[in-house]
Amino acid sequence: MEKKIGLMFGLILAFVMILNFASATVTLSTIPTLNHTSSSFKLNVTTDQNETINMSISNLVQGTKTITFSESPNTFDLNSSTTTQEVTVTYTVPSGFTFELGKTYSTTLTLHGNVSVDKTQTINFDDSDYCNNVANQGNLEIRDMNFDVIKGFGDSGDYWYLMDKVDVEVEVKNRGSLDVQNVKVEWEIYTTAGEKIMDGDVNDFDLNYGDDNTVTISFKLDQDFKRFENENAVFYVRALGEIDDRNSAYDN
Repeated sequence: MEKKIGLMFGLILAFVMILNFASATVTLSTIPTLNHTSSSFKLNVTTDQNETINMSISNLVQGTKTITFSESPNTFDLNSSTTTQEVTVTYTVPSGFTFELGKTYSTTLTLHGNVSVDKTQTINFDDSDYCNNVANQGNLEIRDMNFDVIKGFGDSGDYWYLMDKVDVEVEVKNRGSLDVQNVKVEWEIYTTAGEKIMDGDVNDFDLNYGDDNTVTISFKLDQDFKRFENENAVFYVRALGEIDDRNSAYDN
């Protein structure tokens, strides 16, 4: 009888220990979306157990260029008196690392505790914008775009097929209070997977303040069929120019 009671007590104790282990939880504060230049951010790690936690973030590699991450501290102890640890994460984006249009860039943060189960969190970078690093002090605006299949089987603005010849009418308006010279309309076509297919520009026209102008971009989808396998095309356009005003702070 004594053996049975002792065995039952041992089973209950083991069961309680297993429940306690399963309830261990590590939480992370919100991680911001990262920009494309070297910087740092802070986050908080919290646990409901007495344990040692190690943090690591995978580097992001592009050919010979690598975005590196460092955490301070990367190993720390949490207990009943210190339940939260602030960590500073510094990341370095090397010159020449290209955040390509249409592609997403992310890495993984891993928390490893000696009591709780591992926790992972995705860290994302901002999506690339075709107008990144292009100032718009002149307030140029792409107001409208109209697509027309000139030759081929596409359905005008909605559908294009390989070998189609397409015209795009782009309306550019100067919404600023200054004249803009040498306006250039640049364009690029990508697949939805982020592969650049072609590019070009229409340039050298002036746009006085309050005026607008419509230019026509023409291209032919004569690319390798395999590059568009299970993919759609994405068209990007932007307008650039030089402000024509001697009193402008933005004159070169």
